[in-house]
This record gives sequence, C-alpha cells and structure tokens, in this order.
Amino acid sequence: MNKFNSDCKTAMVDGKEEVVFTGRGAMLLVYFSWIDDKMPKAYESLKRYCQYLASHGYGNGATKILSELERKSKDEGADWIKSSYDEFVKNDNGLINYVLGL
Repeated sequence: MNKFNSDCKTAMVDGKEEVVFTGRGAMLLVYFSWIDDKMPKAYESLKRYCQYLASHGYGNGATKILSELERKSKDEGADWIKSSYDEFVKNDNGLINYVLGL
C-alpha cells in the first residue's frame, strides 16, 4: 500500500521514483485553479468532468451538475470532487484523457 492518499501516488519516471497526481488529484488541482485563480481552461475542464459524470451514471445532465458545483463552498466542492470521482470514475486515464481533451 502506498503511503499517500488517493490524490497522489508514487510512480517510476525516467527510472526514478516520483510522486505524481492521480486522476482525482488532477481534478482537485483543476478545481482549485478555477476557484482560486479563475483560470478559464480549468473551468472548461470542470465542464468536461461534469459531462463525463453525466454520461457515467450521475443522474443529472452536465449543466445541472456544474450548477450544483458552482453553488458549493470551496471545501464542499473539494469534498464533492472526491466523492463523485470515487463513485463514478473507474478509469483514471480515460477520465484524464476526456477532461483534458487528449
């Protein structure tokens, strides 16, 4: 078991063990970039995250999901990112590719 929480993990990068973000950690980074720095690209990534959730069983459309997130406090939003990620995302790489448009 890795000594980090589920927002980061250790991985071999160029033959060295490094600490890297998991998909959930990357989504939290995107969320805080939107909340703290008002970065437009972060907002676009959050919209795509909500689209991903809508298409993976969340139960609401992406616009409604994003509206719910926008009404939350910073801490509530971070908790929501964690819980929604844990419940609806089964593939870190697939989510990251979709959200970042890779």
